[in-house]
Amino acid sequence: MGDRGKYAGQPISFKCPKCRSRGWVSYELTGKTRKRLSQGMNHHGWGDTSYQYRCGCGHVGWSRHPDVARRARSTD
Repeated sequence: MGDRGKYAGQPISFKCPKCRSRGWVSYELTGKTRKRLSQGMNHHGWGDTSYQYRCGCGHVGWSRHPDVARRARSTD
């Protein structure tokens, strides 16, 4: 089944969408956050805070993935 989590479409570990097909690349948090309320059912159980990250490939994006949230909490 590969890279799937408990729910269809939920990856177990966070990967940058730009380098997902090339394998895992490290990322760092920029320290910026924003509230993003879940639309409809929050079936993933993810939080309502998005964290900005910068991937090793240079891509900058936002994610609510639990791995990113854990990393943010551990650096506080």
